[in-house]
Amino acid sequence: MKRIGIEGLLNLLFWSVTGWFIITTFAIVSHEIEIINDTEVVRSTWDGSIVLLLSLLLICCALLFYFNLWNITRLNKLVSRRTVFAAGFGSLIGCLAVFWSIQQLPPLSGYPQLSHGLVLGIVLFYFAISFGYGISKVWLKSEARRRELELKKKQAELDLLRSQLQPHFLFNVLNNLMAMVDQVQNPRLAESIDRLSGLLRHVVYDSAQEQIPIAKEIEFVRNYIDLQLLRFEPGEVNVFFSVHGEAVQWVEPGIFLPIIENAFKYGAVPEQNSIIRIKFELSTSDRIKLEVLNPIHPDLPKPESGGTGLAATRHRLQLVYPDRHQLTIEEDEWFRVKMVILSEDSGSKQ
Repeated sequence: MKRIGIEGLLNLLFWSVTGWFIITTFAIVSHEIEIINDTEVVRSTWDGSIVLLLSLLLICCALLFYFNLWNITRLNKLVSRRTVFAAGFGSLIGCLAVFWSIQQLPPLSGYPQLSHGLVLGIVLFYFAISFGYGISKVWLKSEARRRELELKKKQAELDLLRSQLQPHFLFNVLNNLMAMVDQVQNPRLAESIDRLSGLLRHVVYDSAQEQIPIAKEIEFVRNYIDLQLLRFEPGEVNVFFSVHGEAVQWVEPGIFLPIIENAFKYGAVPEQNSIIRIKFELSTSDRIKLEVLNPIHPDLPKPESGGTGLAATRHRLQLVYPDRHQLTIEEDEWFRVKMVILSEDSGSKQ
């Protein structure tokens, strides 16, 4: 609130100073100097019609200024640059057309008209200031998001360093177990240990990177699903997993896991038939779509759309993909989670 108050005062000061300068510069038609008792007295003659026209022009400029400011700040949102710049140019032309039309209305048409060059110069001045003001606000907001994300990542790296001993110890244990397992007599156990080792390697090494190929993340999800299915007898849980399109995108590591984890937590019960559907849609290179569908069993706690896992996922999406993601949750007899992640340049393609 304090920042908004200071910004408002600065805006008021800006309009007061520039407005006064413009009116005093162009509305005074003459100066008379009179000496009274050896003292010079300057009298200025104002043209009231020009004051009125300049005041109307300043009102038009104020509308243009704040519309263009709002328009430029849409660059922080899912709006293409082409759309923003087209709207800004259109508002500039519209402002000029509106003021020149106002000058032709009676009784203003009988007043001395402001020259086109003067009107254009004043309008372009305020338009340029609003453009620079808007770009600075966009940059400051982007920098704030970047710094917050850096802090989050540094904290995550620190937590990872603190826990390095346990993962390396587990790697050694898993390798020893693999050497002890008869892979001919117990192929399922050997495969499960291998998948667990792959999961652990992904969490320790790949999660330290900012972005990884989505093919790696999908393989991580597959391994996680296979290990989850070990809890159930064959046929109790049917997982329909599909990937449509070529996996060429890059993604934040581990971003899908809480959603998959929730599907098994709330949608699978031993000794009951359950269906879980997991679908990745990668048919276009500028977006990633994930849809997860699972039943809601009455024997299990009801899933919470605002639960810790999903809340953390929402916050992480906002940090990593600000204004470039959608996360929707639908709930009836089934629990549906849909996630869409857009690439940075997808806005310009829309």
